[in-house]
Amino acid sequence: SVCFVMASGVRLLSPLLLLATLAVANAGDGGEGRVEQCTTLSAKRGEASPTLPMTHPRLKETDRPVEQVHITATDTVIINFLTKAPQDSVVEFRPASCSEQDPLGRVQLDDLCNGKDDGKKVEEDEGSWKQAEGTAEQYSSLNYYTPMDAQGHPLFDKAWWGKWAEPKDWYTSGYCHAVALPDLKPGALYSYRIPPMQDTLFFFRAPKAVDGDAPTRIAVIGDMGQTQNSLQTMDNVWQQLKGPFALDQVLLLGDLSYADGYGPRWDSYGRMVEPLFSHVPAAVIGG
Repeated sequence: SVCFVMASGVRLLSPLLLLATLAVANAGDGGEGRVEQCTTLSAKRGEASPTLPMTHPRLKETDRPVEQVHITATDTVIINFLTKAPQDSVVEFRPASCSEQDPLGRVQLDDLCNGKDDGKKVEEDEGSWKQAEGTAEQYSSLNYYTPMDAQGHPLFDKAWWGKWAEPKDWYTSGYCHAVALPDLKPGALYSYRIPPMQDTLFFFRAPKAVDGDAPTRIAVIGDMGQTQNSLQTMDNVWQQLKGPFALDQVLLLGDLSYADGYGPRWDSYGRMVEPLFSHVPAAVIGG
């Protein structure tokens, strides 16, 4: 079965959050789809929401050696992250229990566990961590500049391309790492960390096995942008991690960062979404 949590992150309007549980029998079982439950949660629409400045606390550049951590997953879980300096593409991971806590207090495991321990408490010694290795790459692009009015709304009619011969008009990304985690137990809770930030733990639940009796719950978000409404959408979806209908994955319907050709805006978007997507796998389709 599949549960869809639909959230609109439209950059100019406050989000509408819908929760719909759609039970669909496994096609391999020859069953018929059926709607089991449908509940609607809505957020009040307000005024147009301007683009947040890149100095905003949830968007601004950090001094962390690793940032923009996010998970993508289908039948394989891939940990993606960005570093400013070159380093090995390594992620350390192990099974987690609900009694395990992030030393920095970023996540309460009860949110992901729904109050139920996933099994015996893991050993705390360093030997319990497994390592996975991946790859890293950089890219460059010519910046497209879009000025903002006093209220933070883009003035597209006054935008311009940078000059090819001007080095300052070129954006070069950090090192974009991708590491696939092998041999995960379907539906199990895992903790992971990324050297050299061993003091920061992240958590996720591995994708469930294909089973007609195991519901999969997916949040659907479109047109996220980088506005106050975007933050509200992220916070609303985060709340769906809790309780008996906890999310398994987020599906992004394109139109992600609204960077509009300005490279650094992809970095601020990556920092904005990390609190959610470092714990819940996300998949992106064309919007």
